[in-house]
Amino acid sequence: MPVLSELALAATLVKLQNEARADRHRADVSREMVGLLNTAMTAHLERTQLLYLSTAGGLNISPKKLSELANKSARAIEKAEGLALANPQECALFIRINKLLRSVVTGVTRVNNSYVAGDKMQAAHDWTSMQNRIDELMDLSDQL
Repeated sequence: MPVLSELALAATLVKLQNEARADRHRADVSREMVGLLNTAMTAHLERTQLLYLSTAGGLNISPKKLSELANKSARAIEKAEGLALANPQECALFIRINKLLRSVVTGVTRVNNSYVAGDKMQAAHDWTSMQNRIDELMDLSDQL
């Protein structure tokens, strides 16, 4: 009888260790994902500010800097998508967040192009539709 209880105790201990290991892995993946999303959002916000300052503020901003920020955001989004695909439990949420991030990044470019072309109505329309995606992005980010 003592052997059976020891085996049951050992099996329970192994199970709990495996669960703890899986929880640590999920926490590591989530931490990395949040870091990548933070990088993408920060680069995007910085790019948006520079576009605004160059367009509305008349400052001369290097196109190379804008391109670097867009690429930095795109790389972070791409890495986050790869990480999400490798983790099916959280895949749907992260994929949706990444798609929204991509659409916001391209939306800012569209808004800027419309504004530079002098089509302020189109720029306002694009901004309004993009604002809905930004709101959804913030709601999903809160779920993390």
